[in-house]
Amino acid sequence: SSLGETALHYAAWQNSQTAGRELLRLGANPYIKNSNGNNVLALAEIRGVLHEWEPLIAEGAARQTKQ
Repeated sequence: SSLGETALHYAAWQNSQTAGRELLRLGANPYIKNSNGNNVLALAEIRGVLHEWEPLIAEGAARQTKQ
């Protein structure tokens, strides 16, 4: 987007954990920052759903290191 947001940013903003899990499975990078300097975890924190997204990010990171 014009704000530098990825599909994973949108999934976090909408708290779509199903989409987030799939994007992470496909190799989406949760550490990319948008033009406001926010990564996926920062957006999840802003939306009040950080506790739901931290395990997803950890799961995705673990999967990527195994590949």
